[in-house]
Amino acid sequence: VIGPGMAKPPVFLEIEGNMRTHCTVMDSESYFYHSTIIADSWAALSTDAAGDRVYLEANDCNVITTRSGYGTYADTGCHCVLNRCNLDVQNMAAIVAGESSVKLNDCTAKCGSYVVLNHVVGGGPGEAIFTQVSKIDIVGGKYQCEDPAVIVKSCNSDILIDGAVVNSQCGVLVKSRINDDPCAPNPEGREVYGIHVTLKNMNTENNIIHEDPGRKMTVTMENTALVGAITGGVLLSLDKSSHWTANADSDVVLHGDVALEQLDAVSGVTIHAIGGEEKTVTLSSGGTLVVETA
Repeated sequence: VIGPGMAKPPVFLEIEGNMRTHCTVMDSESYFYHSTIIADSWAALSTDAAGDRVYLEANDCNVITTRSGYGTYADTGCHCVLNRCNLDVQNMAAIVAGESSVKLNDCTAKCGSYVVLNHVVGGGPGEAIFTQVSKIDIVGGKYQCEDPAVIVKSCNSDILIDGAVVNSQCGVLVKSRINDDPCAPNPEGREVYGIHVTLKNMNTENNIIHEDPGRKMTVTMENTALVGAITGGVLLSLDKSSHWTANADSDVVLHGDVALEQLDAVSGVTIHAIGGEEKTVTLSSGGTLVVETA
């Protein structure tokens, strides 16, 4: 049963099993080179009980879960870096919890659910639980997943996706939602850090969905072309080399200098935006941009 010693994973991690092939704990560092790490279920490269800090690094490795489970897990206070690894996992490549980080550099991954699941571990002294920020970097590489590539459940995040090729079968690049875990804290009106997503050097056809009313989501695009819906009142900014085409109704808050030529929508689609000047414009592909002031 679940209890002290963690004989099984919590149900809210959306995995099953009773084994972790490797687990780094308590102020330790682990390094893997040109290795194959296989877990029947639960976890291939795990971390837990960090103490002050735990660091785990895998280089040019094969990371496999055969029945259920994740590739790596960054518990609070833990930092996991996978360089040029090949992951074949029944669930997610990585889980990131609380004040921790995961970096996937030039990896390839076939994931049965997400590429990264981001959640918060309950508890903690006073307000600390509301100030934790998870750091997620996906730089280069190719990733296949069944569900949203990155799912953020009731937590604050810094997410960078840079030059990666992401194929989500459900067509969602990033999605936030309320965590069904009763340990997850509710901000209850507090001003929290929120979810910050940076997309760089990408050409992608995926949606971005924000469904966590307790915190804001900001999306910054740099040298990126995105085709897809953006929903939930996302605060959106684009540099001069970026472009967004909406293929389903969307609602955003435009931030900074966004030229009209950087926005498009296919015929029958409307972008509802909050901006500095009220206007209704027919865009080049036949869709409509409706801008209202706050």
